[in-house]
Amino acid sequence: MRPSAWGGLGMVAAWAATAQAGGPLLYRGARVVTLDGAVPVAEAVLVDHGRIKTVYARAPAAAPAGAGVVELRGGVLVPGLHDAHVHVGGVGRAALTLDLVGTRSAAEVVQRVAARLEERPGGILVGRGWDQNDWACGKPAVPPCGGTMPTRALLDAVAPDTPVFLERIDGHAAWVNSAALRLAVEGGATALARGGRDPEGGRIHRDGAGEATGILVDNAMTLVEKQFPAVTPGELQQQYRAGALAAARAGLTSVHEMGASLAGLEALRALDRRGELPVRVFVYLDGMEAGVLDALPAGGIRRAEGRVEVRGIKLFADGAMGSRGAVMLAPYSDEKGTRGLFVTEPKVLEARARAANDRGFQVAIHAIGDAGNREVLGLFARLGRDAAARRHRVEHAQVVDPRDWPAFKATGAVASMQPTHATSDMPWAEKRLGRDRLRGAYAWKSLAAAGAPLALGSDAPVEGISPLWGLYAATTRMDQDGTPGGGWTPGERLSAEDALRGFTVGAAWAVAREGELGVVREGALADLTWLSVDPLTAAPAELLRARVLGRMVDGVLERAED
Repeated sequence: MRPSAWGGLGMVAAWAATAQAGGPLLYRGARVVTLDGAVPVAEAVLVDHGRIKTVYARAPAAAPAGAGVVELRGGVLVPGLHDAHVHVGGVGRAALTLDLVGTRSAAEVVQRVAARLEERPGGILVGRGWDQNDWACGKPAVPPCGGTMPTRALLDAVAPDTPVFLERIDGHAAWVNSAALRLAVEGGATALARGGRDPEGGRIHRDGAGEATGILVDNAMTLVEKQFPAVTPGELQQQYRAGALAAARAGLTSVHEMGASLAGLEALRALDRRGELPVRVFVYLDGMEAGVLDALPAGGIRRAEGRVEVRGIKLFADGAMGSRGAVMLAPYSDEKGTRGLFVTEPKVLEARARAANDRGFQVAIHAIGDAGNREVLGLFARLGRDAAARRHRVEHAQVVDPRDWPAFKATGAVASMQPTHATSDMPWAEKRLGRDRLRGAYAWKSLAAAGAPLALGSDAPVEGISPLWGLYAATTRMDQDGTPGGGWTPGERLSAEDALRGFTVGAAWAVAREGELGVVREGALADLTWLSVDPLTAAPAELLRARVLGRMVDGVLERAED
């Protein structure tokens, strides 16, 4: 079960900034985990003009001449925690929509819809977070349950006239009612009419008579979404600000924003200009948006002057496994006629990737199924030396045929993975894949051993944004209740240090900031996260109870206020 990724954003913790008087400051009184071989553990750090000036293995009794002193009085400083795959705008947007995370039945979802409509009638009701795999069958069984998809009739009973659009937890399927389907058909989406054809890269679930049941997968979702009112620039800024504050509250200092629109990029830049971004944001633009390739600056990636840096584009090879949209080499074990689908036709995918590559930018490609991962790795191989030089990325890499593991090292592809996906999906993953394919599923340790650079993240709002939850999942492969004992496919557990490196050193490598971010050493940017426990020595359960005491970005410490 996924903890809510966005609950409580209306009450984001306050932060009290330590004033920087223009001179250096010595921070002492906390254990410092550096991830630097020269001084692995330290007792104090001297910060000056946004960078680390000195790392002290033993804290000095007095500060250097001209420096102030900040006494931390406990806790542990680690390199600034860094989420390598998140949807910042999506986290903020989810905070403003109907939260369906954790619902245990279709009936509970319908109840929440009815309650929201009673509270706020009219308009279009949008929600996110349901997962049919969490709907257990009782005695007697009340369908839909046991992984069965719901239908529009359930929503029609409480919303006959108001369009309802409910995204699945992974964002790769939507459950809609008849009013939403009518709205789309009236807007020209003839594919949704009886007997219509599925759009390229999408699937419309239909009944025996050819009528849409109300489940839309991947590109079919846009048939309804196109009817939504346009989001204003002010609304986009509100969403990104809420998402960035959620990241800060979780202890993050840097994030990789995956799939931002050009309007979203401008929203981030506007926040940055006003000094309202509490985290560094490395942006990967929506690679399929019209005009996005022409919008990439000439001459390749430009170093950010503020906190927003455009790294490249995000593309999709396939969908998600939960909705059987991830494209597989062999059929799904629990739906023999289905192998998933390519969200982007491979020739189009390669053309867009080459265009960005030739402009000197990174390409980050979502690939979950083993066929999708093989296609992406083959594409990177065809790009030759550029692939390794650009540090192109495979986002998720959830199911990779072991025969394809060496291709990560051969192409230099970054394995950008999210540990909490494994602990959320483990109750039903074997049912989808069968036992034989589990060897290549969520195989962080094996991919790293095969030479893949490993960058870890959350994929929020699909999962909770807390990097502490990610560290726990990576080291235990258990859910937050401690099951299964010993972990699911425990051979893929990471050590505490490797997990922490994935959220620091590895994430920094993925954006070519190694040495400056992800490590505490002289000359590095003064980005640090202050925790109540040491993630290298704490018992796993302690990570779930740990508190973020503060964060430092550009040398400014912000303390969390109780």
